[in-house]
Amino acid sequence: KGSTDRISVCTATIYLGGIIAVFHPESSWVARWQKMSKYVRRMYAVRAKIEYRTEDVEAVLESLGIED
Repeated sequence: KGSTDRISVCTATIYLGGIIAVFHPESSWVARWQKMSKYVRRMYAVRAKIEYRTEDVEAVLESLGIED
């Protein structure tokens, strides 16, 4: 808490593989095709790849006395 260095070390990098904007899910053919016709209006990621810097996260956890 309160450490921007720890926050940046433990934060994941997220790569989005595409975004769909759904404005009228009940009438959009794209929303129906993507099986999103029951969703609410907003932006959705089509695919996301998340990378964690596991070595850094493990070091922080060990410094706090948390082990496997």
